[in-house]
Amino acid sequence: MALDAAYSALAGARVQVNAWQAREAELVHAVTAIAGAISGRGAASSRVSELPFREVAAEIGGVLRVSDRTAQRLMGSSVTLVEEFPATLRRFVRAGSRVGMCM
Repeated sequence: MALDAAYSALAGARVQVNAWQAREAELVHAVTAIAGAISGRGAASSRVSELPFREVAAEIGGVLRVSDRTAQRLMGSSVTLVEEFPATLRRFVRAGSRVGMCM
């Protein structure tokens, strides 16, 4: 019986992790969108226009204690999830979801 309880608790923890990751994706997406708006106001040079994204990646990396490259990957994954798969995102957030999320 102890194993059944442990498995049940583990499944419940996964539901909470999925909801947390979905919320993180929403927040990273929001910050990425702000960087995109700032980038659109800048110079036409691609080097200059990518600076807001680099800055945001560095800030996200600092907040989440991950590398800039990992933050950039999170930014890209978040944009894809939020903009291209909103129903999937809602499924991750929904209570009781057993669908796994890997970001």
